[in-house]
Amino acid sequence: MLKITAVIPAYNEASRIADTLNQAKPYVDEIIVLDDASTDDTADVAKKQGAVVFTLTSNQGYIHNH
Repeated sequence: MLKITAVIPAYNEASRIADTLNQAKPYVDEIIVLDDASTDDTADVAKKQGAVVFTLTSNQGYIHNH
């Protein structure tokens, strides 16, 4: 059976991540949040919402591809 996973990057989104995850949940089987070394509670909030969370040790920011 096909499993759909959403990967959501986040940086300091503690105030909004729960709403984002709740909107995505009906459409996917699993949610992974890639926490870009947030300094707020983004990772904790995402975990409480049932997401698998990977936290980077340093902020990678926006990567430009030229």
